[in-house]
Formats: sequence, C-alpha cells, structure tokens
Amino acid sequence: MDAVSDIFAFAAAQADYWYEFLSGSDYSSILSDDEMKALEAARLHVEEGIYDLLVLSGAKLADKLSKDGVVTRNYQRGATIKWRKIRVDPPAAWKNRLYGFEFEFSPDDKNERVLLYASLVVKIAARDDLAAKLAKQGTAIRVDGYYIYGEGFAVDKDSTFDSLAQRAADALGSLFLAVK
Repeated sequence: MDAVSDIFAFAAAQADYWYEFLSGSDYSSILSDDEMKALEAARLHVEEGIYDLLVLSGAKLADKLSKDGVVTRNYQRGATIKWRKIRVDPPAAWKNRLYGFEFEFSPDDKNERVLLYASLVVKIAARDDLAAKLAKQGTAIRVDGYYIYGEGFAVDKDSTFDSLAQRAADALGSLFLAVK
C-alpha cells in the first residue's frame, strides 16, 4: 500500500470504531455472509496498512540514525498487527537510559481519532531527566510511564505512507537527538 485509503482513513478517524473494527469480533449473527466477507476484507486491508506503515517508519528511523548505531530488525507480522506498534532498539551507548524507540497507533488525548505516534521508551531512572531536558528545549511531549511521546500524526486519506513514515521518523529522531 502506498497511500492511505478511504477505508484506512475512516477507521483511524474513529477511535472507538478502530478498536471494535480490528478486534476480530464475530458479527455473523447481525451481518449477512456478503457483509461479513466485506468486513473481513476491510479489516485485512487496514491491518496490512498498519504493518506496512509501522515497518516503513522503523526503517526510516534506522536510516536517519544509522550513524548513531540504530538498526531495524525483522518484525513479527502477527504481533505487529495485534499490538499496532513496533519497537526499534536503541544504540548500545544508550541502553542504560533507553529501552527503545516505538511507533504505534493510539487514540489521541480526546479519544476521538487514532494517530501514528513516535515515542522514546525510557528507563524510569532516566525518564524525568530526559523529559525535563525536552521540556526545557520547548519540545511538546507527553509522559506516560516508561514512554515519552512526541507529536501524533493523523492518518488522512491520500497521505502517502512514505511521507507519514518520514514525519514520524523525523519526530522520533528529533526527540532522540534532543536528549543525546
């Protein structure tokens, strides 16, 4: 998939629908066989887009930070689709502060739509330090447990996967470089 389809964009624009739609629930008692086939085709289409966009984001991050020792790995398709996120390992020199970099699909703060987020997964001992450094630099972040989230990106119809993945990789690269 090269661009966000209307099906993918519609699913991402409705956070509650996103989870219900991708849950794999059985609607055979209320939908006809043809409707079930269409629903399953749409679900598979969105799952394929999730996988492709996340893996492309990880590859773009590795390209951006290769000089810092960031490399991607092979992702398990089923786990990536189920959890709707991937983790890229941090450079060896940063393993005492970071567990990794993540890209994930998650609802926005108002739980209205699903965005593509880039985040640092940090060790608790380093979290407050790193978050303070980012805040001091004026970087908009959200801290939640081990995660320091950067900007979320809308998955809009006709947006190219390449541009979305590049924006997410650039945002995560900027978070990392700001605390490096």
